[in-house]
Amino acid sequence: MELIEHPLTEVEKDRLKELEQTIKDNFLGFVAVGNALTEIRDNRLYRDENGRTFEGYCTEFWDICSRRAYQLIDAAHAVENVNNCTQNNTQLSGIIIPQNEAQARELAKLPPEEQPIVWNKVVKKVEDGHPLTARLTKSEVLLHQGESFHRQVKKSKSSIKAAAKNRQSDAFFDTWERLWQQIEIERQKNWRDTSRKVVLNNLVMLMEILEK
Repeated sequence: MELIEHPLTEVEKDRLKELEQTIKDNFLGFVAVGNALTEIRDNRLYRDENGRTFEGYCTEFWDICSRRAYQLIDAAHAVENVNNCTQNNTQLSGIIIPQNEAQARELAKLPPEEQPIVWNKVVKKVEDGHPLTARLTKSEVLLHQGESFHRQVKKSKSSIKAAAKNRQSDAFFDTWERLWQQIEIERQKNWRDTSRKVVLNNLVMLMEILEK
C-alpha cells in the first residue's frame, strides 16, 4: 500500500525554516572556531611554563590533532577571503558564500588570490541550477588547478625551447618532456598514486641541486 504524504502545514513550514536556519548557523560555526584557533596560534596564547606548543595545546585541550586544527583555520580563512572579495568587487557574486566546512576546505586548497575567482565560477554554476555542494566546489578547484598546471607546463616548454641555443641534448629534452608527461598523468589521477607533495619536494630538490 502506497503511503500518501500530506503537505506540510503552515506551522510545519515555519518550523522547518527555523530548523534549517539552525543547521546553517551551526554549519558555519567552523568559521568562528577557525578564527579563534588562528588568534590563539598567532598570539601564542597556547603557551605555558612547560613550553607547550600549539600542536600540543590542540591535542591536550581540544583532543584534535594539529592537522585538524589547520583544516579549520584554512577553511575559515577561505570563507572570509571570499566574503571580503565579493563585498569589495562588484564583478564577483556576493550573494552566496561557502555554506559548510566541506565546501570551504575544497576552496582552501587554492592560494588566497585564486579562491574568489574559483568561487565565482561555483556561484555561476549554482545560478545555472546546479546544487551547491562540496563536490561541485572540488570539481571547479580541480579544473582551475588543471588550467594553471597546463599554463605552467606550456611556459616551461617554451623556456626549454628558448634555451636550445645554450646547448641542450636530445636525451635531456626527451627526459624532461617525459617528466612533464608523467606529472600530468599523476595530476589527472588526482595524485592517487603519487602525491602532489612528493612531486613538489622532488622539484625543490632539483632546484637546490642546480643552485649549487
